[in-house]
Amino acid sequence: QINVVTCSNNPPIIASIPDTCIIAGSNYMQLISASDPDNNAINLTITGGPFSLNPAATFTYTSISGSANGAMTWTPSCNAVRNQPYLITVKASDVPTGTQPSLTDFESFFIKVVAPAPQNLSAVPVGASVQLTWNPPAICTQTNGNIIVSYKIYRKAGCDLINPSVCETGVSDSWGFSQIGTVNANGVSNPNF
Repeated sequence: QINVVTCSNNPPIIASIPDTCIIAGSNYMQLISASDPDNNAINLTITGGPFSLNPAATFTYTSISGSANGAMTWTPSCNAVRNQPYLITVKASDVPTGTQPSLTDFESFFIKVVAPAPQNLSAVPVGASVQLTWNPPAICTQTNGNIIVSYKIYRKAGCDLINPSVCETGVSDSWGFSQIGTVNANGVSNPNF
């Protein structure tokens, strides 16, 4: 059932929230604000995958007449890394006085969590090959071993000044690299290529 009635109340407005990428283990904080053109109090709620993980995201807010301001914080573990971004939805509902109905605004944004890079990478020539050594990212190691499945090894002749952003994962074909091997993360740790 849908009731259509005359209403002089206006819905609150949530400020735009940008999509982002973060590296597992880093601290993320997003400020969230909403305003109400009728100067009503506002209730803010937020939902999404990060709030059901361990460690879970947190959200706190304060509201005064006409506005609400809050902060979402999250420090994702390596277990939060996945190909798809997490969808977060913010809901702002006003609390009008009198008999006016409460109105709502929604805003959604995405957070992509990427794995940190290997640490202490070393390449030492050994005859006609190169011996590679590295340490897995500390956040991705647990008492039962490394939770990273494998590492892909790429090669390119010459030097390069490529500096990809946090959101850019994998190796683009346009960079001119060729994949020459894959190393099981819990197996061989010092491959020769």
